[in-house]
Amino acid sequence: LDVNKYYNKNKANQNHISKDINIEFGDSGFVVILGNSGSGKTTLLNIVSGMDKFNSGTVEFNNQIFNKYKSNKWDLIRKSKIGYIFQNYHLLKELTVYENIKMVLNMNGVTDETEIKRRVQYLLSAVGMDNYQDRLAKQLSGGQQQRVAFARALSKNPQVILADEPTGNLDSKTTIELMNILKRVSKDKLVIMVTHEQALADFYADRIIEIENGKIIKDYENVNQDNISIIQEQIIYLKDYDKSKMESEYVDLLRYTDKTDEKKQKLKVELIERKDTLYVKVDSKRSRRIKYIDIDSEIELLNESSKNVKDPRNETFEIEPIKDTKKQNKQNAITLKDSFAYALRKINVLSYGGKMLYVVLGLVGAIISISVGLIGETFRIEESYATQNRNYISVNTENIPFSEIMALEDVEGVEQVMFISRPVTFKVQHEKYYEVANSISVPALPIDIEFFDETSIIYGEMPQGYEIIIDKSIADRIIKFNTIRGIESYDDILDCSFKLQASGSDEDYNLDSAIYFNISAIAEDNSNSVWMAEELMYSLVTPMLVDYQILGEYFQMTQGTLPPTNYQVMINSHSSFLDDDEIPYSVGIATGEYGVSGVFDYVKNGKNYDFSKIVITSGESIKHEYFRSFYAYKGNFEFLLYSTDVKTSLGILNSMGYDASNIYLYEVEYSQEQKLIENNQIYILSISGVIMSGISIYFIMRSSLISRVYEVSVYRSLGAPKKSIRKMFFVEIILTTTISAIIGYIIMMLLLLQTESTMGDDVNIVHYTFFTFSLGLIGLYIINIVFGFIPINVLLHKSPSEIINKYDL
Repeated sequence: LDVNKYYNKNKANQNHISKDINIEFGDSGFVVILGNSGSGKTTLLNIVSGMDKFNSGTVEFNNQIFNKYKSNKWDLIRKSKIGYIFQNYHLLKELTVYENIKMVLNMNGVTDETEIKRRVQYLLSAVGMDNYQDRLAKQLSGGQQQRVAFARALSKNPQVILADEPTGNLDSKTTIELMNILKRVSKDKLVIMVTHEQALADFYADRIIEIENGKIIKDYENVNQDNISIIQEQIIYLKDYDKSKMESEYVDLLRYTDKTDEKKQKLKVELIERKDTLYVKVDSKRSRRIKYIDIDSEIELLNESSKNVKDPRNETFEIEPIKDTKKQNKQNAITLKDSFAYALRKINVLSYGGKMLYVVLGLVGAIISISVGLIGETFRIEESYATQNRNYISVNTENIPFSEIMALEDVEGVEQVMFISRPVTFKVQHEKYYEVANSISVPALPIDIEFFDETSIIYGEMPQGYEIIIDKSIADRIIKFNTIRGIESYDDILDCSFKLQASGSDEDYNLDSAIYFNISAIAEDNSNSVWMAEELMYSLVTPMLVDYQILGEYFQMTQGTLPPTNYQVMINSHSSFLDDDEIPYSVGIATGEYGVSGVFDYVKNGKNYDFSKIVITSGESIKHEYFRSFYAYKGNFEFLLYSTDVKTSLGILNSMGYDASNIYLYEVEYSQEQKLIENNQIYILSISGVIMSGISIYFIMRSSLISRVYEVSVYRSLGAPKKSIRKMFFVEIILTTTISAIIGYIIMMLLLLQTESTMGDDVNIVHYTFFTFSLGLIGLYIINIVFGFIPINVLLHKSPSEIINKYDL
């Protein structure tokens, strides 16, 4: 009712193609819409079928009222209720005749192959195409394709059949045959045909609607249906003619002449046969035109009288209804198998430019792979462990006495003064590979195990005696750089020991040359720390001075007494300082000159070990000597305070005039800033890769869409929902991404890992984990799906008719 349709509305080239159309159709009958080209006939047909949008008015179909265009509802109607016969056939050229019809049956819930075959053969037989079902549509002539289009439109037993100039490309004989079928079908169904041929309308139509310049000018019942001459022109009824027969040994000649012709003249015919060719020469003054009738001729010869011929329009033509209608809304026009087949076919016929886009997409995958590896490496490096534990307060000050520094342990929150303020290098030994020439050097900052939080252990167990705990960052570095020694896991780490060289050099592997302190656990503290007893840490870092307590039960005093003051030590019985077993008054070592209070031995399993390289004293003395040797008499120096309340302790110390700070927070903030700078560069590279990937897949899918827009228009015209089209292209995007970007992604990852492996453990370019690798893969697919669907969604936003008109299909 009052339907209006504009092209280019509100623009300079606006065309009001349908003007206030008011029309109602019955449930059956043959309605012909007559009009010249451009009068709006096809537009009206497209509005009726939901192929095109309308700007105003109301369209009602089966009690469904449409005040505006709703593509999803019209798709359902067109899929099952409307059979559309297009002027240009609209067959899928790469499918066979059988497959073109089967597809429509599948869409409407017919999935049984036996039933499909029976229906297809019946319809093709009806339109004279039963011998062509395995022929590709593109191999057929125009007339043959239109016959198939007729069969396809009828296959779903539609409620309404719409035909747009269905005979425009047909010969007269085919036109009559197919028009007869439409006429028979119209007894039970509504047939609406657009044409400009008045003769067809007069002979077949029950109702004729004439349209001109977008308006209906006539709408009337047809009373001229008895004029049968239109079909008689194509059939010669031989019994309506006088017959003359001439026979000879080699020629039988039959001549039929019109019975109403009283002046029959002699006909001279010459027949010449040469090399399988028959030449015909006819000499007749009356016959101005000569037509030759062969197997492909439009003219049909019938050996009967026209008086006995039944009107072909009155013959019956039945199409069985589709019984299994429950599946209709669930069936897809395009199966997953079809989608893969179409995608592979598209890839096989790529042009040079299309193939280059695939190469670009592969390079994009490589760029994304680099980005993922670099990002993974930055996140692996930091947990960029700080050099100091979060509880350490660094104090920078001028030269002050030892006692004044120790007094700071009374500040609120401060638990201990630590003079080892910078990471020191510890020697670590792995027993299984003792034949390696030197120990493993491990730089770390020691912390008194008294302050260790047991909950931070991630591997191993709390130490017994003088065992040691190391941070995960140190364990990871040991593994990373010492695989050649066979250290490949945390279990191997727990087989390692910190080494105190008691005699000889670091390369000396005699069992009595060093003392070993086992690693008992690995902790996660996000700092470059090792935890051990205070007396052990100072013994390991102070040259030659060792606290006798760490020797344990193997320590034996053979002469003299334990050192009574800070400036006295005991020497080993193997020491070169002993002269004829007489204890020297004093000895000079790296940290200074000390008085000698006695001699000791280290006896283990009955063996007296050579500890000539060390002297022993108390832990307090070593701590004092460490301070005196490394800090005393310096203008400025730094020491650490371990605090359980860093914020409070910092406030008090700064108020006392000390230059105090928490290095951990500074290093973490600095690390984060540096990582942010590095990551920004990587993110720029990643974003560039994303943009390139998106642009590449956009142009690939746009190119594919342009080449397949005809295919899309066919599916949409037949009522295939948008989701089916999207599924088809989704499969193509996935396949395209897999054989280009994903291959590039994986190859680049393998190349980077191989390069890193070739350059050795000291070079770390990228880092991949299962999570980051998977995230990169998923990201590539998501990027390509999002960008790839842009041109597809733009096209699907148009109605089927708009697609056909825009691309002139």
